[in-house]
Amino acid sequence: MPQPSTELLNTTLADLGSTLVMTNAQSMPLMDQLMKKKKVNCEPRGGTYIERSFSGGSPAEATRIDNGDEVAVITRRAQIRKFQVTSTRHFVPIFIPQVEVDRNSGKNGIIKLIKQYPEMTAVEYFLDWERFLLTGGYRNSAVSCVRSPGFLGSCTLNGAVTAGAAGLLDFAAPSAQTDVVQGVAKSEAIGNINQYGVVTSFAGDGMLQVGLAYDTAAGNSRSGPDLGFADMISYQQMVTYSGDNVRITSTDQPVYGAESRSFLPYKKAKLYASLQLDPTDAAFTGTTGFSTSSITGGVIYWLSSDDWEVPYYKMEVTPEFRDDIPNQDGLLGKMVIDMGPICTRLNTQAVVGGTRIP
Repeated sequence: MPQPSTELLNTTLADLGSTLVMTNAQSMPLMDQLMKKKKVNCEPRGGTYIERSFSGGSPAEATRIDNGDEVAVITRRAQIRKFQVTSTRHFVPIFIPQVEVDRNSGKNGIIKLIKQYPEMTAVEYFLDWERFLLTGGYRNSAVSCVRSPGFLGSCTLNGAVTAGAAGLLDFAAPSAQTDVVQGVAKSEAIGNINQYGVVTSFAGDGMLQVGLAYDTAAGNSRSGPDLGFADMISYQQMVTYSGDNVRITSTDQPVYGAESRSFLPYKKAKLYASLQLDPTDAAFTGTTGFSTSSITGGVIYWLSSDDWEVPYYKMEVTPEFRDDIPNQDGLLGKMVIDMGPICTRLNTQAVVGGTRIP
C-alpha cells in the first residue's frame, strides 16, 4: 500500500534534518566559508546574549630580567572586554496546498514539493539575510521589515546604520570611529576599529586604496582577509584594472535567481560580486558617511572569516507538516532560524568607498 503523502513528506523531511537549511545557507559565501571552518555552531543554552571575549591589548605585561633580582609586574591589566549580540529568531510558517500534495505523490513528487516550498523558503531567507548583512536594507521576501522588525538587532556591515545594532564597518577614518557596536565602544586605542579607504577615481587611486585597506586589515590578522564583497559595478572595475594578473573563477555553489557566485581572486581573498550589495539601497543613500565619496559611489568590503562566528540555537525546517488547519485545505509546517552572527575582531575587517567612480 502506498505511503500517504503527508506521512511521506514528514518522513523525508526528518531524514533531511537540519541539512535542508544548512545546505541553502552555504549559497552565501560567508556562511559557506564559516561552515568549512566549523564556525557555525549550536550555542549552549543560557543567557540573554551571545558573548565573546575581546582583548584591547595584552592582558599581561613583560618584565625585563638583567640581574635576576628584578620584581615582576603582576598587576592585572583590565584589557578584556566582551562583545555582546542578541540572537534573532524567526518563525516562518510554510503552507502547502493539499491539491499540490495530492498531485505530487510518491518519492519524486514529494522531493519536488520540498524544493518548491521549504527549500525555496530557505533560499529566500538567506538572500534576505545577505542583503541585510551587506547593506542593512531589505528585499522583503521571506523576511519583511513592513510587518515585523525583520533583522533589526542583528549585525550589518554598513556602518551608516544606527538603528538596532549599529553597523560594524564605519565609512570613516579609524580615529573618527566612536560608535558602540556589539556592546563595545569603538576606539583606535584598543584596536576596536575597522580599516577604511576612499577612492577618488578608480582609474587614478582605485587599486591603491583597495590594496591599502586590504593590507592594513591583513596586518592585524593571523591570515588576512579571505572574503570580499563588491557591488556589481565595483566588481567590474576590479576586473578591468586587475588586467591579466588574475582570472575570474566560478564556484560550484548553487546559483539562485540572478545571484552571481563568480569570484575574482585578489591576494589571499575571493572577491564576490553580489546583487544584494546595492549602494543605492535606502540604507546607504544620503547618509553622511559616504557624503565625500558619494555613498552611491560604490563599496567593497574585506572580511577576515577567522574572526567571525555564527552561533545559533535552532536552524531547521521542522519535520511535521499538519493537515488539521481550520478553514484551510493544505499542510502547514514551519522553519525556525534563531542565530546571532558576531565579529570577534573589527581591525581585521575593511571597507572601501567610492569604488564605482570611473
